[in-house]
Amino acid sequence: MTVAYIAIGSNLASPLEQVNAALKALGDIPESHILAVSSFYRTPPLGPQDQPDY
Repeated sequence: MTVAYIAIGSNLASPLEQVNAALKALGDIPESHILAVSSFYRTPPLGPQDQPDY
């Protein structure tokens, strides 16, 4: 089994829904398994500040 750590972030169009949809899509990949999911965090953007938090 190959283990991969994947970071997912979103700051547009309902970020929490986007992240949950991405997790579902990853879990739907044949022969893949989500072993764990960390807590969700809201953070300010790096770089240009004229955008919503992640």
